[in-house]
Amino acid sequence: GGAEGHSAIAALVKIITAGSKQQPGEDHEEGEDGGKAEPKQGAKSGKKGKGLPPLARPLICIANDLYAPALRPLREVAQIFQFKEPNVEKLVSRLQHICNLEQVRVDKSALYTLVQRAGVDIRSCLNTLQLLAKQAAQQQRPARGTASRPVPYIKVKQVEQLNIGIKDTTKGVFAVWDELLHLPGRGGVGALHLGPPSGDASGAGAAAGGGGRI
Repeated sequence: GGAEGHSAIAALVKIITAGSKQQPGEDHEEGEDGGKAEPKQGAKSGKKGKGLPPLARPLICIANDLYAPALRPLREVAQIFQFKEPNVEKLVSRLQHICNLEQVRVDKSALYTLVQRAGVDIRSCLNTLQLLAKQAAQQQRPARGTASRPVPYIKVKQVEQLNIGIKDTTKGVFAVWDELLHLPGRGGVGALHLGPPSGDASGAGAAAGGGGRI
C-alpha cells in the first residue's frame, strides 16, 4: 500500500506490457488509406532501442490479498492462480521427505510445531529448517579420526526457542479477542472481569445486567 506500493505496481505493469503493439496511453489515428497513421505527437514511438524490451520469461507475483485496490492494474494484465492452504499432515510429510534428501535428522514433533507456528506457510517452514540445520551442523563436530560430515539433528526445543517461525502469520479477530479478554486460571482458562470486584453491590448489579463479565 501507499505511494511506494502503487509505484511498484506501475513498474510491474510497464514491464509486462513492454513490447506490445500498443503501449498504455498510446493513441493512433486512422490514415487516409485506411491503415494506421503515425502516433500522435507526444505518444511513445515504437522504434527499436527505446523503451523496455519485451518480457521473455514468467514474472511471478505473490499476494496475500488478491483484491487489494493497489493490485487492480496488475490483475488486468496477469494470469491469476489461487492456491488453497496446504494440509498439515501432507506438509509435515513433505518436510520430512526434504530433510531425508538433505540428510538432516529431525523429530516429527519438531515439524508439527514448526508448521503450526508458521501458519502452514511452506516458505517460512523451509527457511526455518535451513537455518536450524546450519546451526545444528556448526554445533556438531566430527569425531576424531573421521572425515565424514556430521548429520544435523533438529529437535522440538530448537524450534520452540526461535521466533522466526511465527513471522508473517495472521490470526482471526475472534482468536485475538479470546487471547486478550481471557486469563489463565487455576483450572484452565478463567474469565476476565471488567469492573468492580464480585463482592461489591455495584459489581453484582452490572453482572446481572449483562455488562459486568466477558
